[in-house]
Amino acid sequence: YAVDLFDEVTARGLSERLVRVLERVAADPDVRVSEIDVLGEGERSRVVERWNETAVPVVSGSLAGLFEAQVGRSPDAVAVIGGDRRWSYGELDAAADRVACGLVARGVGRGDLVGVLLERSVDLVAVLLGVAKAGAGFVPVDPAYPVERIAYMLRDSAPALVVSSAGTGPLVPEGTPSWVFDPTTDPATDPGPDLDPGVVERAGLDDVAYVIYTSGSTGRPKGVV
Repeated sequence: YAVDLFDEVTARGLSERLVRVLERVAADPDVRVSEIDVLGEGERSRVVERWNETAVPVVSGSLAGLFEAQVGRSPDAVAVIGGDRRWSYGELDAAADRVACGLVARGVGRGDLVGVLLERSVDLVAVLLGVAKAGAGFVPVDPAYPVERIAYMLRDSAPALVVSSAGTGPLVPEGTPSWVFDPTTDPATDPGPDLDPGVVERAGLDDVAYVIYTSGSTGRPKGVV
């Protein structure tokens, strides 16, 4: 063997595996390749069992709840960057709360789906989290999709509301409930005394977090919950 590439232990292990495969094939020439075990019993135990003993306890919680817990741990840390805009976790949380209040004011609640038809920006992140805070599930729709695909996704998912911008609003099919979201001017982004997100019925672990659509390369796109 090439001593500059392998040490003796590695070379011996490779040769042992080769002999193991040859013996198996010689004993049964019709054996399928997928049925031949290359690894020895000790190796298999080490690779499959010992190396994979990585289980750790994971705290369960909803998307909104886990995000808010992180806000509590590091409110001043940078959470999202978009262009020249940088939001801390505290700022993102406040923006998401305002979105949640706007959604609740428009009748969105636990168990609903909300279409999100927005350009990529820090505001998009706030809207997605705001949907979760309202107890609903979001359906992300890329504005760059063909108009027919956008219409199909929104018709198929039947959201209670579609959040769009001034630029993407015209892409929302006629008759679909929508909110043209402008974080700088829309008065509904002001929570007000009667729209406290703390009283919103929060989503549970068995509720829908979001619906993502497949590419549709083998047929119509399918929504995956």
